[in-house]
Amino acid sequence: MAMLRVSSYRKLFEDDNRSRNGGLGMQCAEQYRASVGAAADDCDCDKLDFAAAKSLNKEGLNQFAQDRTIIAALNDRLVRLIELAHCFEKDNESLECQIVELEEKLNSQRASSSITSAVAPPDYSLDAVVERLRKERLQDEILCDTEELQKQLECLKKGYEAAAQQRIFLQQERQDEVDAVTAECLALREQVAIYKEQLANMEAQHKTPDITPALDVKEYYCQLAESLQLEKELAELEKCNEELEDEIEMKKAAYMDEIAELESGGGRGGEAVQPV
Repeated sequence: MAMLRVSSYRKLFEDDNRSRNGGLGMQCAEQYRASVGAAADDCDCDKLDFAAAKSLNKEGLNQFAQDRTIIAALNDRLVRLIELAHCFEKDNESLECQIVELEEKLNSQRASSSITSAVAPPDYSLDAVVERLRKERLQDEILCDTEELQKQLECLKKGYEAAAQQRIFLQQERQDEVDAVTAECLALREQVAIYKEQLANMEAQHKTPDITPALDVKEYYCQLAESLQLEKELAELEKCNEELEDEIEMKKAAYMDEIAELESGGGRGGEAVQPV
């Protein structure tokens, strides 16, 4: 059942992100593809490095696979947090049932003591007085224990509510982070497709005869400027990719710390329930 729930959640998450980010990503990819294609048609094919382009394409594919693995791990951790919350809810229900049973026992003891005192004739002997005092003291102790248990239960409820609120907050924050990472992965996928198309165009142009000597000087300089601009944009994309990798590693470490804190908090809650 847990695996089915995880797979259904992943499917719902992928469909939602695809419908949310697909339109914008495709529009940006088409615009960028059109500009890159136009520049690739006019650029100088003799000065392009196909080996570097292929290695860059391979690095982009590897990065996309790593991002997909990270997203799957985040989904699995989110499912584990949801199951932990269900366990907390079951513990809370069991504690409430125990409190109801204690209250029923206390009420029944009070009712039986009142009925006995009303039916039986009063006995003023020393043993009877001592017995009544002992019963009253026992009832007082039971009341004190019940009040103490109720206080402990209130503390546990407050701790559970705080943990539930923190879980909801972390879940929403993680959802936003997952959406952002997914959008970046989709953008990287579109860039990989653009690079493949650009590489195919460059290879096709490389096979055609060189017509550079037939161009005038002004057009040749324009093509050279466009080629330099493409190289600059490629360097900026590589830098942005490195920054995204560093940011993902930092957020991954922060999520691991938060999950460890939640698990340690859940363990303390379980130990506090044992005296009840």
